Amino acid sequence: MKIMYASILVLFIISCNTKQAEVSKWTDEEKDLTYKECIAYAIDIRKMSIDKSDNYCQCTLDIITTEFESKEDAQIKIGNDQSLRSLFEACDN
Repeated sequence: MKIMYASILVLFIISCNTKQAEVSKWTDEEKDLTYKECIAYAIDIRKMSIDKSDNYCQCTLDIITTEFESKEDAQIKIGNDQSLRSLFEACDN
């Protein structure tokens, strides 16, 4: 009986930990660099205020780190498929 309970407990722990197995490959340095590049783009190109650019870039960083495995992965995929830029349209509000 103890073996059955132990087995169920192990299966429960493993099944609950599947999201933890998908660890992001984004380093803090990549996130910081991406955020800084976004701020420069938002202020210089899109002519956003500092507050609006901060909100925009926080939003885009959340999306990009969720949708892509790494900064390099994001650059390659977005570079090859311009339609992926539509992912960030929700951040314009």
